[in-house]
Amino acid sequence: MGITKKQFDKIISLGVDAVTMGNHTWGKKDIFTFIDDPKLIRPANYPNGVCGKGYGIYECKGKKVAVINLIRKNRYGSFNRKSIFSS
Repeated sequence: MGITKKQFDKIISLGVDAVTMGNHTWGKKDIFTFIDDPKLIRPANYPNGVCGKGYGIYECKGKKVAVINLIRKNRYGSFNRKSIFSS
């Protein structure tokens, strides 16, 4: 589970503008070598201070498109819900 740099690069080479991650974001150790790539979106509601970003704004066919990634609590565990959206 998770994504490797090689897999990410292959997806991007196919013309994908953004890759969203989920509860297995940290499944591969090499994620830390590319987590800050502007095309990689981890869940935005992870706790403050978690590396990477939870949204991106991209240009597509002359229009700006926002991509946001959110994750919900599930039976496999939870996380601190304080996020970039908390005041």
